[in-house]
Amino acid sequence: MKIKMLYSRVALLISFLLLINFTFNTDVA
Repeated sequence: MKIKMLYSRVALLISFLLLINFTFNTDVA
């Protein structure tokens, strides 16, 4: 159960970072 929660958090963090990166790249371009 704990591992599943950790995986969920990591996935959320990664998607969040990708979203920020995508927005930043769009702003620069």
